[in-house]
Amino acid sequence: MDLSGSPRLATGSADTETGGLDLSRINQDDAVTTAVGFAAVLENEPATFSISPRELKQNMAELYNVNAADNESVETAKISFQDADLKYVVKQLLGGLLSANYIIADDVKGTVSFTTETPVPYSAMPSIVRSILARSGYVLKVIDGVYQIGSPQAIAELELNAAVGTSGDYETRVIKIKGGNLNEIAAVAAQILPAGATVTPVPSSDSLILKLNPVDEKPVMDLLLALVDNTRGGDIVAVLPLRESPPETVAASLSAYFSQSGQSAQDVPLIIPLEEQQALLIVAQNEYTMGNARTLVEGLDKDNRDLPSVRIIALKNLPANEIADQLNKIFAANNGAANSTSNDTQAETTPSNDEGVEGGDSVTAPPTIRDVPTTDNVSPTAARFEAIQELKARMNIPVETARQVSEGISIVPDPRNNALLVFATFRQFKRIREVVQTLDVPLAQVVIEATIVEVTLNDNLKYGVQAFLSGHGLSLRSSSLPEPTDTGEAGGVAALDIQAVGGMTASLVLEALQTVTDVKIISSPYLTVLDGRAARLSVGDQIPFLVQQTSADQTGTTTTTNQIDVRDVGIILEVTPSIRADNSVLLKVQQEVSSAQASGSGETLTPTISQRAINSEVVVQSGRPVLLGGLIQDRSEKTMSGVPGLSKIPVIGKMFQQTGSVQARTELLVMITPRVVRRSLQLDSITQELRAHSIISKN
Repeated sequence: MDLSGSPRLATGSADTETGGLDLSRINQDDAVTTAVGFAAVLENEPATFSISPRELKQNMAELYNVNAADNESVETAKISFQDADLKYVVKQLLGGLLSANYIIADDVKGTVSFTTETPVPYSAMPSIVRSILARSGYVLKVIDGVYQIGSPQAIAELELNAAVGTSGDYETRVIKIKGGNLNEIAAVAAQILPAGATVTPVPSSDSLILKLNPVDEKPVMDLLLALVDNTRGGDIVAVLPLRESPPETVAASLSAYFSQSGQSAQDVPLIIPLEEQQALLIVAQNEYTMGNARTLVEGLDKDNRDLPSVRIIALKNLPANEIADQLNKIFAANNGAANSTSNDTQAETTPSNDEGVEGGDSVTAPPTIRDVPTTDNVSPTAARFEAIQELKARMNIPVETARQVSEGISIVPDPRNNALLVFATFRQFKRIREVVQTLDVPLAQVVIEATIVEVTLNDNLKYGVQAFLSGHGLSLRSSSLPEPTDTGEAGGVAALDIQAVGGMTASLVLEALQTVTDVKIISSPYLTVLDGRAARLSVGDQIPFLVQQTSADQTGTTTTTNQIDVRDVGIILEVTPSIRADNSVLLKVQQEVSSAQASGSGETLTPTISQRAINSEVVVQSGRPVLLGGLIQDRSEKTMSGVPGLSKIPVIGKMFQQTGSVQARTELLVMITPRVVRRSLQLDSITQELRAHSIISKN
């Protein structure tokens, strides 16, 4: 059973999509900020659904990846099915309502009864489909831009096969754990493992199942073992996410607070900033210390001053100079208006600082703060809030102006390292980094399959190839318009309508022509070209011709100088593809068929060039052939026959010869089929700190 459904190239590899922009993080709908709850009747039993904002955003990102229709998240629909076939329900919800790409396995069977009492938003549809499928033991998963539906085993196998060959084969490792909380270790590790790596706890066998790229095996294994060592000693490990504040700033503040709180070195929690995850990894000795850390992190994250500083964004594909100019135009313009408003507000609300902190960037020595009291008169919550305020006061962070710091954004390219130097607050830096990561994708490529053939026009093809194919029910049209617009004149461009002719391909067109005439394949190239770059094919000769001639008379001697250049003649095809968001390709086609003939004067360096050319642009979907035709040529070929031996005798040989001429009429066809082809050091430092903390705790 084949669940992939991916088209295949001539090499047998999948026609995957890479290089497209993932706009799901950038262009998020502001409407997806609250949970969605609704009542329904599932299998004649009342049910209540509650979908979190995080799940709704994930659904919207999935719908973008599967090329679903551009529906607003606020659009709603009421659902009602009674004893309906499971495949029919999936077809109506995914294919009909959302217009999403999906493939359902042949062995999916069952019926479903499901009715919602009120309309539900489109963003909740993937969650509803998952719930319906789960009751029958099936799974819905996005793989390679397509919703795949089938049994858990089949989907897992398909996902594993799809991952092979992308960035290396994924491997599975089983780690035996003696002691430690498996679920806690897996939950923490899942938040800091590299992309693509997964960890699954198996309590029955006291082991962790790890799936990862072999390149990441050693650092990931070391990280897990370090986590095990810490949790085995009774430590509590947690990853606390941050919304606005830089992780390194909050980590430094917390470390200073706990170091001066009077606790022993063993009781001071380990705090590791996770820059990429925008979070803190905290290892505490007990729940009390972890609770204090959580409260302090929440308070500091809400009001901590976000001071501008220099940070670096490494680029993989984009040129630094190009993206820096674009970002400066966008963010610098927006920042100018924001600065004027922010400065006015700050002047009115910022209290004077009698101590005169220079520049506002200096921080005093770490404060000595008492431990959180737990007396009957003061609640722990109030005490922790007081500790947060005291910590901010000692660090010269006025609460009223904490969010009003706004400095000019500056983005400078570093061409040598292909990186961006960004001077901004961390909140601004995060937004810039998201935009850069969205744009910094590899250039998509287009695989172009071209077939150049010469068709002899006989009585069956006296009006040309296009008229012959149209007369036999093979519709040709110049674009994806519903009505044909090509007039059929010489040099026209027509896109072969695959759907109209039942999956017609270039090879089938050639077979149809070979039944009525002679078809000569001149060239059949297969090449790959980057999006927006030109690919040029030349089949023919290079002939010299005279460009300029100069004469000079020196001491009675005339010197003639000829400037000679060469020109390509024959079949010349130049194609420039431009990939569009809907996976269609704009092809700029320049085709030339030329031949050289000696001029009447007999001068070999001044040939007469006969030329037939096409310059055209056409939009075609990936995988559909484009037919360029109408280049008809009349040729007159001289023939000679005679009696062997006697026809070669000088003078009288012509008496035994017979000469004549043959008229030949041919049409040149070019069929083009474009196919779009889309498709860690931090762990080491974290592991070292965890190991060091484990050694200190044991001592």
